Amino acid sequence: MTPILLWLASLLACIGFAGARVHKTYTSEAVFRKANYKNGFILVLYSALIVGTSGLLGDAIQQYQLNAPEISYYFIILSLIVELTKYLTPFIFAGIGVNLISHALTS
Repeated sequence: MTPILLWLASLLACIGFAGARVHKTYTSEAVFRKANYKNGFILVLYSALIVGTSGLLGDAIQQYQLNAPEISYYFIILSLIVELTKYLTPFIFAGIGVNLISHALTS
């Protein structure tokens, strides 16, 4: 149970930091080219971290479910949310990161 909680906390931290980076990028007054490079690369990195963390969390949930004496619907739903997170967050964070990098290259 402990690995599930640790990986879940890691996943939520990565998503929170990436969301804060996106918020900071789009609410700042003046955005410079260097800031776009930095924020873009960091968002692509966060996207990779989120995919990796989601995969490890999914593996931890599966191991727990195989060793548990009874099936828990809570963990089944959590596993489905983790699988969706693994495939959908790169579209958000990596997409914004690549957009920032391309904007910095063209401006």
